[in-house]
Amino acid sequence: MDTLRLWASALCMAAVGAAILTMLAPKNSMGKLFRVLAAAFFLCCLLSPLLSMKQLTQLNLTAMPSSLQPSALSDTVKAQLNQQVSAAIEGVVTKALQAQNITPKKITADMDIDDQGGIYIKQVTVQVDKRDLAASALLQPTLAQQLGVTVTVVTE
Repeated sequence: MDTLRLWASALCMAAVGAAILTMLAPKNSMGKLFRVLAAAFFLCCLLSPLLSMKQLTQLNLTAMPSSLQPSALSDTVKAQLNQQVSAAIEGVVTKALQAQNITPKKITADMDIDDQGGIYIKQVTVQVDKRDLAASALLQPTLAQQLGVTVTVVTE
């Protein structure tokens, strides 16, 4: 990221320099030459990262760090997907419970993710206070219908 920042700042400086050179250039044929040289200089500055790259055929993909291996990336994607689905389920349950002035203590979702990326939610468990058990039990069918899974309400 630091390299990109340095390249962007160098590109801005080159643009300023090329603009100043273009403004100071005379209006005759010598000025046209200065403008062409300034444009070529700016183009070289713009393309400098590509010109300094090594050939892509020389990349050694087996020497990649283990954190970038396909299995590690797949596990990371599954973990992030699991976290996002859990957050979405928690949002739906919390919103429905807060409409009845019930604050859930803990919401857990029992789910699986298959190899193709399909998400299978088996059950959602909502933990509430003992005093809110009766009111949340009335919301249990509504939550089950909204989520399309079995919802269990438990106390501590």
